[in-house]
Amino acid sequence: MNETKYILFGVFAFLLGWFIAYFVKNFGQIWARWGAIVGFIITCMVFVYTLIFTAMIADSGDVIISALLAVGFLVRFFKQRQEG
Repeated sequence: MNETKYILFGVFAFLLGWFIAYFVKNFGQIWARWGAIVGFIITCMVFVYTLIFTAMIADSGDVIISALLAVGFLVRFFKQRQEG
């Protein structure tokens, strides 16, 4: 993997971690806003795509890329909500 692909893969891993944390934090709001049936469909789609993409990151065997996924998750998960 050349440097450009490595950097883009790192950015993708960070954003995937960010998205996972965002989805986990807003899971209840999705069910409340869209209802059980649509919430279930959205949850299944997110779970399948997240599983595929995280498996791709784990299969790469790169510690830095995996760390970027974890850092993206932690940054978003512990970020305070801004009321406004």
